Amino acid sequence: MTPGLEAGKKATDGDIKTPTRFVSDPGARTEKAGALAKGNGYIFFVANTDDVFPAYWLDEPDWLVAIAMLSSEEVVENDLEELNWIGRLFAFTQATDTWMLALVGDPDGPTYELLFSFSSDENKRRFLELVKLDGYADPLEEGTFTVPDEAEIRDARPISHVFPQSQADYITQVALVTMIRL
Repeated sequence: MTPGLEAGKKATDGDIKTPTRFVSDPGARTEKAGALAKGNGYIFFVANTDDVFPAYWLDEPDWLVAIAMLSSEEVVENDLEELNWIGRLFAFTQATDTWMLALVGDPDGPTYELLFSFSSDENKRRFLELVKLDGYADPLEEGTFTVPDEAEIRDARPISHVFPQSQADYITQVALVTMIRL
């Protein structure tokens, strides 16, 4: 809720006070960075990657990246297997104290790069073990995971800010179900 805003009241420009958390609007990506857009009573802040997230994860020493290729920006049957895998990977990161970030690899694809940062060698080992036990991809197979470059790490963002909302929601739901089963 916007600071100082009464419960049940919709926000207006006059209600925005510093510090305010804005909701990222994936549908407004084409708007100019820094612009405010209103929709359904919420105020959305359209930002480029430099505006919202300082890349505080640049100092993380151990990274891997995997590629996910989808056929559309919606949750469609052709993409369910890949979206389920991304959701399970997200659950594995939660179980192993691992960061998971993403970035758009090819917007025409759409192809996404999934980046993973490990807090310890043990957590990396556990994460890769869960990936292997999952059976969808072999973490030891060449090309399944590679090492990202510094630009990829710098440009990566949380999955909720990279994937379209419907896909991010689906990924999160799969992760929750997977975590319950772990």
